[in-house]
Parts: sequence; structure tokens; C-alpha cells
Amino acid sequence: MVFSRCEHYSKHTNKDHLLDYSIGDGSYDLDYIDAVFNEDAEEIDRIENAANALGFGPLTECTTVSNFSTQKLYCRM
Repeated sequence: MVFSRCEHYSKHTNKDHLLDYSIGDGSYDLDYIDAVFNEDAEEIDRIENAANALGFGPLTECTTVSNFSTQKLYCRM
């Protein structure tokens, strides 16, 4: 089982700190996370360019313009 948690999480005393079991359920690209943690620039570029070719990811231009104080969950294309 793959999970992520706050370093201060404790099942006995600090249950209010993050504990996320969704890491291994397919919601995240574990290859990308692994490449970032290992500073593998070649793999990061490969993954980001593949995502960009499909129209999403950090390399894709965002055409949404909004006030700086407005929070957006998604960039509308």
C-alpha cells in the first residue's frame, strides 16, 4: 500500500495531520513524482512533454485571465 502523510501524523496523538491513502489508487502519476524526488530532469521533461501533447500539464498555456485574488481550481482552455 502506498500512502503519504505529514511527518507529525500519529494515530495516537496527532490524527488531525494529513494521512492520504489515495496516492496508490491511480489518482497520481507515481512515475512523475518519483522523477521529481530523484531530480531526473530527462524523465520529468519526457512526462511533461507527453502531457502537453495531450493538452494538459505544467507546460500547457493557460488562457484564463482573472483577478489575482481569485482562486481557480482548473484552467479553462
